[in-house]
Amino acid sequence: MWTVRYIFFILCLLSFVESHGQISNVYNELRNLNFKITTTDTILGWRRDGNLRLNFGQTHYENWVQNNNSRLDLNVQLNQRIYYQYRKNLWDNQVYLQYGLSKLYGEGLQKSLDRLEVNSIYGKIINPHLSYSYFANFRTQFSNSYDYKRDEKKDYRISGFMSPSFLTTGVGIMWRRNNNLYINLAPVTWRLVSIISPVYKYNNQEKKFINSDETEVFGIPAGNSSIHHLGFNASLYYKLELFKKRWSIENRLALYSNYLSNPKNFDIDYTFNTRYKINKFVSTNFSIQAVYDDDVFAGFQIRENFSIGLNLNI
Repeated sequence: MWTVRYIFFILCLLSFVESHGQISNVYNELRNLNFKITTTDTILGWRRDGNLRLNFGQTHYENWVQNNNSRLDLNVQLNQRIYYQYRKNLWDNQVYLQYGLSKLYGEGLQKSLDRLEVNSIYGKIINPHLSYSYFANFRTQFSNSYDYKRDEKKDYRISGFMSPSFLTTGVGIMWRRNNNLYINLAPVTWRLVSIISPVYKYNNQEKKFINSDETEVFGIPAGNSSIHHLGFNASLYYKLELFKKRWSIENRLALYSNYLSNPKNFDIDYTFNTRYKINKFVSTNFSIQAVYDDDVFAGFQIRENFSIGLNLNI
């Protein structure tokens, strides 16, 4: 993995040196950072920014419940951000659709990336930096996931579309510097975790897969299809753009504490993504996602992805 990371930075450096003027103006770029969102459409207070990526790369996992294999892969990613601001109202929406397939020698196609997530936050502006807020976040996946090492025939799916799904929504207050930097604190947050059909969980003691009707999965008691939580949610979004917006660095962090069960324990979801545009259509991408949710796995789930591929702003 470290070799792949070195390649990524070398590609960036090779692209930097294509212009001596660009190198000489690094200081000015850093001094005059532009935090304004890149827009491809603006209509009556609405602004939209997004891209479609077709990537070839390498993916590495450690203890990742939805998938746990390291391999070369091909993935498609569609990211959209739709933002509205008029008078004392602002509404920020982000959509992430990602799907990838991989293949190892001697094995069939396997899923390497699967994400369907929608974030939405509404603010009623109090002053230039503070707003009352209401937010909603929805997460699930597109297709079934399997434990390929223990279930080569794929008879026991460990997750699938809407199984599980996570819906989190709450009210609070938001501090916002600009469109690319804000912190939202929601002391009253409701979370719903649900499955629409049975899934399986591997039991290490019995050495077999057990149906969700007979065992707890994703914190949902055996035989149930959902569980509700009431708690506190904190989220941060920060995006940095450098070198005339050719290099973007995006950070997303979400923390959740359940008042009803072990409130000192926090669920953590952190995503770091950096993209460097080599030219108009080709870019390199590197991302890391770290998730901690002891209802799913007793430890951190880590997903790393490095890729180079086609990029189209839409």
